[in-house]
Amino acid sequence: RIWHTTHTMSSSISFTLTNPSSHPCQISMNQTSRFPPAKLLSYLDAVVKKEQGSAVEGCSAKMPQCLADIRLIEQFTSRGQSNPSYLMKCGNGAKFVLRKKPAGKLLKGAHQVQREYVIMKQLGSQSVGSIPVPFPVPKMIHCCEDENVIGTDFFIMEFVEGRIYDNMNMEGLEKQQIEQGDHKKGHHPVNSHQHTLSHTKNRMLQEMVHTLAHLHSIDYTKIGLSSYGRTTQDPNDYFRRQIHVWTRQYRHAETHTIDAVNKLIDWLGNGENIPTQNDPKFNRHTIVHGDYKVDNICFEKFPSTKVAAVLDWELSTIGHPMADLAYFCLFYHLPASMGGMDHSDRSQQLTTTQNQVIDMYSKAVGARNPVKSFYFYVVFSIFRLVGIVQGVYKRSLQGNASSSRARALGRLVEPMAEVAWQMVMDNDEHLPMNSGGVSFRNSLSFENGLKKKLIRFMREHVYPAESIYAKQMEEYGRAWKELPIIEELKSKAKAVGLWNLFLPRDSPHGAGLSNLEYMSLAEEMGKVLWSAQVFNCNAPDSGNMELLEMFGSEEQKEKYLNPLLSGEVRSCFSMTEPAVASSDARNIECRIEKSGDGSSYVVNGRKWYITGAGHPQCAFSIVMGKTDPNADAYRQQTMIIVPMDNPGVKVERAMDVFGHYDEPFGHCVVSFTNVRVPAKNILGGEGRGFELAQKRLGPGRIHHCARCIGFTQRALDRTCERAQKRVAFGSTLSKNPLIASYIAQSEIELEQARLLVTKCAHDIDLYGNKKCRSLIAQIKIAVPQMSCRVIDRCMQIFGAAGLSRQASGLPDWYVAARSLRVADGPDEVHMHTVAKEVFARSRM
Repeated sequence: RIWHTTHTMSSSISFTLTNPSSHPCQISMNQTSRFPPAKLLSYLDAVVKKEQGSAVEGCSAKMPQCLADIRLIEQFTSRGQSNPSYLMKCGNGAKFVLRKKPAGKLLKGAHQVQREYVIMKQLGSQSVGSIPVPFPVPKMIHCCEDENVIGTDFFIMEFVEGRIYDNMNMEGLEKQQIEQGDHKKGHHPVNSHQHTLSHTKNRMLQEMVHTLAHLHSIDYTKIGLSSYGRTTQDPNDYFRRQIHVWTRQYRHAETHTIDAVNKLIDWLGNGENIPTQNDPKFNRHTIVHGDYKVDNICFEKFPSTKVAAVLDWELSTIGHPMADLAYFCLFYHLPASMGGMDHSDRSQQLTTTQNQVIDMYSKAVGARNPVKSFYFYVVFSIFRLVGIVQGVYKRSLQGNASSSRARALGRLVEPMAEVAWQMVMDNDEHLPMNSGGVSFRNSLSFENGLKKKLIRFMREHVYPAESIYAKQMEEYGRAWKELPIIEELKSKAKAVGLWNLFLPRDSPHGAGLSNLEYMSLAEEMGKVLWSAQVFNCNAPDSGNMELLEMFGSEEQKEKYLNPLLSGEVRSCFSMTEPAVASSDARNIECRIEKSGDGSSYVVNGRKWYITGAGHPQCAFSIVMGKTDPNADAYRQQTMIIVPMDNPGVKVERAMDVFGHYDEPFGHCVVSFTNVRVPAKNILGGEGRGFELAQKRLGPGRIHHCARCIGFTQRALDRTCERAQKRVAFGSTLSKNPLIASYIAQSEIELEQARLLVTKCAHDIDLYGNKKCRSLIAQIKIAVPQMSCRVIDRCMQIFGAAGLSRQASGLPDWYVAARSLRVADGPDEVHMHTVAKEVFARSRM
């Protein structure tokens, strides 16, 4: 062999040598993963010559003769964090991949590349006897366990042409879609409904889920893999073994103490936390890939969305199927820096939720019962990932990691463990307080992504528009017309993905936020009273959208929900009536009567203080009325969708609130006189009005209270600025002890209220609306009262300017807070709810 050229860098080495066929072979590999290529070329040449292309022991196919004429060996630098992998290109253009163990000292049982070879060989067989196994894996060529050849075990497989993406954001897909999909004959334009980027990503996600279900449906005992992993009578023993293994692996690779990891080890080590599934499809032994995620999946060439091959089987074994499914779903829980989704542009993101993925998988494997405590499997998967990443990081410190990114990965261990421990605290009802208590910290991806983006948008677009809004209000608002500045800001917010943020986590149309996460966004929006509509998050539309999404028929969603989601129309919610005390919804007199043939309903009633009814874009109202006055008191009421342009619907007038009409939305008197609407407009079914109202009001009250905290905070901040500048009696107001006590007391009350709302949001996420009725009532009482007290002190500190909307803005905020003490039920009703629960608890 003759060395022609040598070029060495700090992390890689490149050179050329002559192969056994007397052709140059270019070599490029990392210093840490370097092996003697001349020995490999000689070995392959000898095998080819010896067998002359016939099938040999250790080969799943005939040994291609072209392997005696390798022209290129190049290490994959961005792939193979664990086992180094190399592209080999032959003189005839054929491509292969060599995969080997890392060099240096390894943990016991790790990096068994021969296991990868075995399972892919078995899965890649077209059939084993009469059993078809058409599973997508590369074709195996040769496995060598002789360490004298290149220093470690290795195997060779065919190179699969296709596409691999680093994460679920699938960078590069948009370019492929534009460059190829838009120009190929017979394909629709990229911006057509069926070929949007989001649509393509969701199709690819479905293919990945179906491929995983296919893997788990293969009977491993019938394809020669009976001894591939340990099995016991209880499939959950897999988790017990894995928790032990990964705890040991982590401890061997541990470089410093991480509190969250130690807590996870203790919690996972308690076998009682492992859920037992009722459905046998979720409680069985299957082949598990062990590292099933998008960067280990090769897709067919564009425009196909099918899986061409599943790669990297190093961690595969016989185990529990939920381990694979949860590991695959980690991108829903981790920030982009850890392999999760980048939420910067919702228009290009996956709309398939984790629950939909689970449902899709369940149907594919034939399960009939739901998965229990799926969060456990997610926590376990993150813990495994923590062990894997810590091991890669430790090898980087020892100088034998296969990727240049290995050291950077080490910085992710602690934040990943914190995400997992937060999930435990959010879901484990039996977690003792001394194990970490209740933490209200939001996910890292949320804090570093969406929240920062909203704050930046407010600073760059909304606050500067306040003066424009005030001017346009005089010209357009007073004439009950939409303000141009609102439409302009809505377009900007929608373009950057700050849209429909209030929708619950499992909604396919929202940002995937919990109530806790959205609460902090609502607080930011509340700092400008009208800004929620910029993000399509304003009441009553937000509550109506939630109702339609939860209880609407497909036709109702198409006709009423979708235009609301896109911000094309507005809506209102008609419940309160002038003739009765509507704080007791049983008093409602509006009638919704079915016609004789049952094809329609006739609505008669008079409502007042109906927010949004005066808006020029208000297209429909969800009306609460009685369908059966003789039914149980809480089954008499029904909700029905009434288009505002129906004959008999009349917006009589706008009601003033403290002398203001809140144009162009208004709080109006609306009458319904013999209004006939189709029976299909009933929402959720007859007699479910109370039930739907409770579903609507829980999150809605969090939204109101969070926004109230937002403008109260801004009022206090603005007052502090004035107090530090305004001079009276020889010093600034801030140095006056009485003023300082006002500020201090206001800060204390504000923070108390914020924490109460935070706890309420947290508990609703955990237990649902019904179990949190008292907390919902408490925030509805405490927050507006606090706001009124704080803003009243701010008015005193401001002096006469505090009474002026133009000079301080405080009156608008005060009116909003004081109104909230009546809106959605007066304080006294909520006091009664709280007291009932306290008395009930005292009797236990």
